Amino acid sequence: MDLKAVVAPDGRAAAQVYPANYWLSLLEIPKGQHSAEEFALETKACFSCHQVGTRATREIPKGSLASMLDAWDRHTAMGPNGANMSNVFKGLGEQRKAFADWTDPHRRRRLSRSAAASRGCRAQPRHLDVGLGAADQPPQRRGCH
Repeated sequence: MDLKAVVAPDGRAAAQVYPANYWLSLLEIPKGQHSAEEFALETKACFSCHQVGTRATREIPKGSLASMLDAWDRHTAMGPNGANMSNVFKGLGEQRKAFADWTDPHRRRRLSRSAAASRGCRAQPRHLDVGLGAADQPPQRRGCH
C-alpha cells in the first residue's frame, strides 16, 4: 500500500478532517440542572446510533426556524426513533442549548480557526470529554496550552 500524506492548504481545510470525537470535545456544557457528568451520561444515549461530531451532526440546517435550538428540537424528533431521541434531548432542559451553540454557523467558523490554531489541545473540563483514544487525536503541536 502506497500512502501519501498531503498537507492541508490552510487551517480551515485541516480542521475538516479532525475526527468526530475532537469536534464533540469542543461542545461546552453550560451550568444548569444537570452536572457535567449527568449531561455526559444523558448524551451517551445518542452515541449508540450516532457518531456525534461528524460534519452531518455539527452542521444542522436552521432553515426557516427561529433559532438553532429550534432546529435541534426538530432534528432530534425526526426518523423512526424520533420520539425517543426528542425525549432524551428535551430532558436536558435548557442545557440542550449547548448543541445549538456548538452548531451555530458563526461559532463553527471560529471553532475551525481555533481547532487549526490549537491542533490537538485537549478540551478544558467544562467541555464534553468523550475519552479520545491516542489514535483518534489530532497531532499535538508544541506550545499547546
